[in-house]
Amino acid sequence: MSELSYRLGKTVYRFKAEHEKEFKLLVYGLLALVIALGVYIRALPGINFGLELYEADPFVVYWQAKYIYEHGLLSWYTLTPENPATHTFWYPWGRDFPHTEYPALPMWEALSYNLVKFTGVSFKDWCVVQPLIFTVLTILFVYLTAYELTRGSHLAGLLAAAFYAFVPAATGRSIIGFSTKYGIGIMFSTLFFYLYVLFYKSYSAKGLSAKTLALLVFTSLALGLLGWSWGGFVYVLGGFVAYLLLLPLLSIKDATPRFVLLNTAILALTMVIVLGSPAITAMLQIMPFKLSGLGTLLLASTLVPLLFSMQFYQYGLLGLRRPLLKRAGYFLVLLLFVVLGAALVYIGRLDIPGRFAWILGLRTIASNPIFESVEEHQPALAVMGISAILRSWGTYSDWLFFVSPFILAVLGALYLLYKGTADRVLVSVAFLLAVYAYMNAAYMEVTAATTGLTIAGVFAGVIASRLVPSEAVYARDKKRMYVKKTSPEVFYASLLLTLFMTANIALAGYNTYSQMNNVVPSIKAGYTSLPYWTDAWYKAIEVIRNTTPGSVIVAWWDYGYPISVLGQRPTVADGSTLNTTQIGVLGLTLTAQNDSEVLRLLELLHTPVNSTYILVFDVFNFRPSGNNSYMVTPVIPGLMVGLDDIPKSIWMIRIGDSIVGQLQSVGVNVSYRNLGDAFYLYLFQNNIVISPRFDDLSNAPLLYRMLVDGVLHLNKQWNANVTFTWYTGVADSVSTLTSQYPQLSGVVEQLNLTTYIRVLSVKTLTYEQRPLANSPYFRPYAIIAEPFYDKNGNKVFINGAYLYEVITVYQVVYPSQA
Repeated sequence: MSELSYRLGKTVYRFKAEHEKEFKLLVYGLLALVIALGVYIRALPGINFGLELYEADPFVVYWQAKYIYEHGLLSWYTLTPENPATHTFWYPWGRDFPHTEYPALPMWEALSYNLVKFTGVSFKDWCVVQPLIFTVLTILFVYLTAYELTRGSHLAGLLAAAFYAFVPAATGRSIIGFSTKYGIGIMFSTLFFYLYVLFYKSYSAKGLSAKTLALLVFTSLALGLLGWSWGGFVYVLGGFVAYLLLLPLLSIKDATPRFVLLNTAILALTMVIVLGSPAITAMLQIMPFKLSGLGTLLLASTLVPLLFSMQFYQYGLLGLRRPLLKRAGYFLVLLLFVVLGAALVYIGRLDIPGRFAWILGLRTIASNPIFESVEEHQPALAVMGISAILRSWGTYSDWLFFVSPFILAVLGALYLLYKGTADRVLVSVAFLLAVYAYMNAAYMEVTAATTGLTIAGVFAGVIASRLVPSEAVYARDKKRMYVKKTSPEVFYASLLLTLFMTANIALAGYNTYSQMNNVVPSIKAGYTSLPYWTDAWYKAIEVIRNTTPGSVIVAWWDYGYPISVLGQRPTVADGSTLNTTQIGVLGLTLTAQNDSEVLRLLELLHTPVNSTYILVFDVFNFRPSGNNSYMVTPVIPGLMVGLDDIPKSIWMIRIGDSIVGQLQSVGVNVSYRNLGDAFYLYLFQNNIVISPRFDDLSNAPLLYRMLVDGVLHLNKQWNANVTFTWYTGVADSVSTLTSQYPQLSGVVEQLNLTTYIRVLSVKTLTYEQRPLANSPYFRPYAIIAEPFYDKNGNKVFINGAYLYEVITVYQVVYPSQA
């Protein structure tokens, strides 16, 4: 088999030499095909359901871009609370966009639209397709980086490009419509790594040449523009500093004083470039300048490898007979710094924000409940599990774990560290640190995938390349010693692994295609994860626009951006997590059991009298029960009832409770909420469901009463017979249930559940029994109930019921105006 390998390689390399142009056309054609397929997969939601922004964050980027387009490039820096335009967000305070957002994407969208508007494409649609543009560039940079890391392997480059094109860990944040900081940030991140590899190769070959200095500047520019684009810049920057600190251990031949100084220059120049991104300069604490700030700490950290390299390589110039420290001693110094840093954190002398502490695995440092409420902020293993992680990284089946791009990336990082050149060390260290962060916070997956899939392609290329000898073998192996010395086992192993890798990525790519083919733009999916579409939110936006000017919408913070941007009305929380106190007040408002308490809380939010509207929504089953009659129940997708505000009310209560003490300390009469009062376990026919007590709404939080009241109000709006049904029975202590179902103990403890209902019958509420029928404070303004449709335009009908999204908008009034 070694003979076959030898002949196969000879044939390939002969074709390459004799048909150079055709060979390049083949490589570039394959790359173009990979890019086209990667773009097509990401474009499927737009192809199937039309162009629309995906999720909520892109709406605020679109708003900023449109403002820039209408007012000029530098107008972005005027979007501060002093600018009335920003008061659509975080009513009544407004928002400081320069210190809470990043300028690159909105500026790019505004400027580039001038180049394409002649085609008739709308400004919004131009914003929608931006992720596809960044995908093209990112896949190209991934290919080039892998090609350079392997010193010229087109195979490694194509495999890395294919991984990035088809793996869910990469596709999820670059889907059409998801026009946020991630797409442009990842693109600049991959460009940075590619340019750094070129910078290192130039320095190794030519020393301090004009080309090397030019590449140093371009590398700094790419990293700086990453800081203009995405907060993930801080993690990449931190990884770069960590690489410099570890360089003497991992590639001592590269850790010369001159090379360390050049890397310090990249770091310093980058910090100059990011001065145009106020959010980053504030994060680094360089504007306003703080001597003990993060930016100063990162720059000062480069002194450690610099001083080591000076005494290691230039000890004679320092008057020393030999180096004071070698690598073992340097390792102990680094270990000492780590222990000292941990001690300072433990005693509270070194302040680390909760978000960064979680990423570093320091869970003992408190983080606000808003951060905890987002699932992707939890550890990857906890929220996903090993199997889901492997699948997210393009593993078709668990038994194919040995060719998973994730496993290939980990092994590839170790391989590159073994190879030991500085550029390979940087990419490997950046990936391994990102994996550690990913294990602590699932949303770091996109950061890990940026370098990880490049490395996976490199290592996959190494495996596949063992099918034939390297091209250099034929130049020096005149006596065919390769065939005599090489065992056939290497060929067989390489062949099998290559076949498995190819099959896995092809099948995983088809899975990604199938998943993307069912993805619906979030606003069209009613802000659910369902593979169906509905007009509910578009009609709700129209209702909001028709409120009187100056009206304020009170809705959970997740939906603030589309309400403010499309509805053109202020919200009290805009979709970001900048104001924990205000979101806490919002959570207390929506979960208040006492209506007069709602008014007191709204006064804290300074909402206008008679021009305040509360919006809540969820998904319900509408079961036909006769002529123009429907029995309505909340959907039960799993253990928890509901898909939207009902399950999210858990975090409304938790976040609200986190600020009750703060409010009480300043004289606000507000009470703590109790999850055990809001949620119950229902047991029926051996099924268990966690739900609000819809069968007894006498003391229920406002949110649940408003949802049920809105459903029943459809009697009048539809001129139909609409009833709300839920289970009822005998209440008992939850401890009697957990003794029978010990697997429930965790969720019972987590939600502080105290009561379970042993279901005996069904309770039906009619229009006359509306929970807010006699309320002097809340008046129905609009009830939007719209069905879900499948891709073929058919109403979704499951288990004898139509699936509807119900959005209730209620006007807040006072008794004297009721």
